[in-house]
Amino acid sequence: MANKSFFRRMAEEKGLMNEEITVTFQGVTHFMTTENVIDLIEQAPKHEQDHIKKTFSQIDYLNGDLSHYIRFLGEAFIKFNY
Repeated sequence: MANKSFFRRMAEEKGLMNEEITVTFQGVTHFMTTENVIDLIEQAPKHEQDHIKKTFSQIDYLNGDLSHYIRFLGEAFIKFNY
């Protein structure tokens, strides 16, 4: 298997890959997992990946909860695409 991305390694190390995210937007409920969000991050343009990587690193350095930021990204994806 190819090298895992920084994002995937971080989420796996934190045990977040199978965490479920539920977003209700405009009366429709959407379900996704952290892995779905990581897939979207890996497909994002490099400048967006760079920003997300910096934020992941800052959260980790401060012993924050990475799942909150991943949930935020999942919610933003739903709200801007549906």
